[in-house]
Amino acid sequence: MFKNFIWQEIQTLAIAAMFAVLMWVYAEGETINIHTLRLDVQLIAPPGQSLVIEPQTIRQVSLTVRAATSQWAQIQELERKAFALEVADDPGQQQQAVALRERLRTDARITGLGGTVVDVQGDDPQVYVERLETLSLPVTVAPGALELTGQTRVSPETAAVTAPASALEQLRDVVLQASLAGVSDQSLPENVAVTREVPLLLPPTLTIPHTTITPSRATVTFAVLKRMEAATLKLVPIWVVLPPSETARFSVDLSDENRFLRDLTISGPRDVVASIKAGEVNVWAALRLSADELERGVGSKALELTLPPGVTLSGPSPVVPFTIVRK
Repeated sequence: MFKNFIWQEIQTLAIAAMFAVLMWVYAEGETINIHTLRLDVQLIAPPGQSLVIEPQTIRQVSLTVRAATSQWAQIQELERKAFALEVADDPGQQQQAVALRERLRTDARITGLGGTVVDVQGDDPQVYVERLETLSLPVTVAPGALELTGQTRVSPETAAVTAPASALEQLRDVVLQASLAGVSDQSLPENVAVTREVPLLLPPTLTIPHTTITPSRATVTFAVLKRMEAATLKLVPIWVVLPPSETARFSVDLSDENRFLRDLTISGPRDVVASIKAGEVNVWAALRLSADELERGVGSKALELTLPPGVTLSGPSPVVPFTIVRK
């Protein structure tokens, strides 16, 4: 009988202890604390709208949040990815203030998890917001430095341009350019039609930020009338150029074999190359050193070639060794 009584007492005490532990765990989880939540806020357009928004990301917005310990872990997960807030277009009002503080205080993604935003640090940001619109523009071929011959074809013949609404008037009479500027005629056969995929661009005189062209590239079929020629220059003099303030302190020694560039290959328009070969147009190389390079005593550097317009060097700029002498 006595043993049963003792055993019942032990069971009662054990149950009471377990109940006390559970109550402590629950109370600890429900303890209200003040926490700091840091969000990278990303401003986005509402569904169905295309907008330019700058700046689009506001980094490390600091919020003071009151929440229970059990709720804070879920709330803190919001720091792991961009926190999106919609910004609507206000016609005629490109600069607008985003009510960041008020919107974050009442955002259901925080309050729905049991958090109360006590404070949002910083001022409401000013952002640029403008509606994007799309129009169709014709496409033409811009040959660049190439001289084309025969029929030229481009596909597509029109492309869609998406730009801020305020720029539409500038674009209405624009013709897009399928630019051949990046195509070298050195790799092209003469008077034979070839097809290349090239970028679609606005005219170089027109710069409109936040503009996209769809598609971004065009296919052009064309033939080149070659008027380019390559030449090898036997000797090109090297001139040393120092800052005027440093000529009394430093000199540069070039070995005899490095006073000239030898067998330098260039290419360009035939008439210009012919003038270079005849000595009517000079080509020379500059070893141009800064005051800092003189102080550091550098021992080699790439040369700067002085070439007429349209003439290019085949390969990288030559590098020459030299010795800097402090006077």
